[in-house]
Amino acid sequence: MRRTRLFPLLSIALLLLVLSERPAEAYIDPGTASYVFQMIAGAALGGIFLVRTYWNRIVSSLRSRVSRDATRNH
Repeated sequence: MRRTRLFPLLSIALLLLVLSERPAEAYIDPGTASYVFQMIAGAALGGIFLVRTYWNRIVSSLRSRVSRDATRNH
């Protein structure tokens, strides 16, 4: 399926899901906030670890891009 057809179909599906909303007869467990905090902390620490792991690649890529732009402007 082409991308031009996929976006409208997904938009319509999302709209139908939003319009067919029903009230939830449930409660939020007290441990949910703790779990959400753990997920956010894990994602943040994972991101920091990823940046630390690839720091040299990031810096060298930025340096080469800056030097390339500097030689192009002169």
